Amino acid sequence: MDTTEITHAFSVFALFGLIWTIQLVHYPMFKFVEAPHWPRFHRIHSRNITFIVFPLMLVELLTSLQLFLENNSFSHSMSLGCAAATWLLTILIFVPLHNQIAIRPVPSKLALLTHLNWLRVVVWTLASVNLFTNLVSTAT
Repeated sequence: MDTTEITHAFSVFALFGLIWTIQLVHYPMFKFVEAPHWPRFHRIHSRNITFIVFPLMLVELLTSLQLFLENNSFSHSMSLGCAAATWLLTILIFVPLHNQIAIRPVPSKLALLTHLNWLRVVVWTLASVNLFTNLVSTAT
C-alpha cells in the first residue's frame, strides 16, 4: 500500500465512524436542546464538526480522484463516486437544511435532517465496504 492508499483508507474509515456517530448519537440529541440555547449550540456544533468533517471529506475526494486517475478500476470508480455523492448531498441538502435550522430548532426540520442523513450513512458505509473488500482482495 502506498501513501495515497493509506491516506484514503484513513479518511474513508474515519468518515464511516463519524457519520454513524452523528446519525445514532448526535442528531437524535438535537431535539433535547432547549430553544433559547439552540442558536449558540447549533453555531458551535456546525463550526466544530466542520473542523473534523471538511478536511476528511477533502482528503477522501482528492485521494479517490488520484487513485481513480492512476487506475480506473471498479473499486476506484466506486470510491470516487461515493466521495462525489457525499459532497453533492452535503452541499445541496445538508448545508441548506442546517441553515434553515440555525436560528430555531423546528422539529419537522430536525426529523428531516436525521431522516435524510441516512443517505450519507449509506454512501459512506458503501465506500467503506468497497474499500475493505478491495484491501482484502489485494492483500491475498
